[in-house]
Amino acid sequence: MTLERTSFVAPAAKVLIVDDNKENLEVTKTLLKESLMQVDTALSGRQCLALAERHSYDLILMDYMMPELDGLETLRLLRQRGIDTPVVAVTANILPGTKETLMEAGFAAFLTKPLIWNQLQQVLLQLLPKEVVEVKPRRTMVDAQIEAELHRTLLPYGVSVTEGLKYVNGDLEQYKALSQIFREHSDEGREEIRALMDAEDFENLLYVIHSLKSKALAIGAVELSQQAATMEEHLRRGDTQYAQEAVSLLMFTWERVIAGLKEVETCLES
Repeated sequence: MTLERTSFVAPAAKVLIVDDNKENLEVTKTLLKESLMQVDTALSGRQCLALAERHSYDLILMDYMMPELDGLETLRLLRQRGIDTPVVAVTANILPGTKETLMEAGFAAFLTKPLIWNQLQQVLLQLLPKEVVEVKPRRTMVDAQIEAELHRTLLPYGVSVTEGLKYVNGDLEQYKALSQIFREHSDEGREEIRALMDAEDFENLLYVIHSLKSKALAIGAVELSQQAATMEEHLRRGDTQYAQEAVSLLMFTWERVIAGLKEVETCLES
């Protein structure tokens, strides 16, 4: 069945998404697709600065933890250049005091990864100019029987569909889209981790593992997300030996998740 929920469209609104991970950019664009907003993307703080100087945006969604220029420094440079666009901090780093630090720095709002559609929508409605927003019903595909079947099918692969659906307001089609994005980027992600491990580039490995933590949770891969979170903690402490030993288990869990996600399309089309 389909449920009608309050949503909005804003075809005149211009939004910039900033994240150093291509997959995260694609996920956020997918979540925003039905709003019809004009969306640009930037893979770094420097790209954000260049785009914000050339275009007038209504809102910027910015990852907090990025290499070279992080979210805090990028925001500081935006304001230094006279760009006063509202900037929303997006981060998987939810350590005590993080929110306070970001709000004191001048961010207009704070969102945690994985992004939850209801929370994202609330922030967008709060910060976008009222004249560009049209509130309207949104039809969501909901089928308890299919959801239960999908949950049973994917659980042996370490994927909780119930967990993943929390982030897309129970929308099975949105979940299908996000799981497909995760699968499509997984080979590239694993290759990147292997290359960083071989090069012993643990500084950049930290950013990749940090990103994996929230990306896995967004599609309900709880075990993979937990393993990434544990590896991230050890890398932050400088315990590189743990990462070298734990990466094999991480890769095995990741491969199992990918195998499970292949069942999503089959279940939803049957």
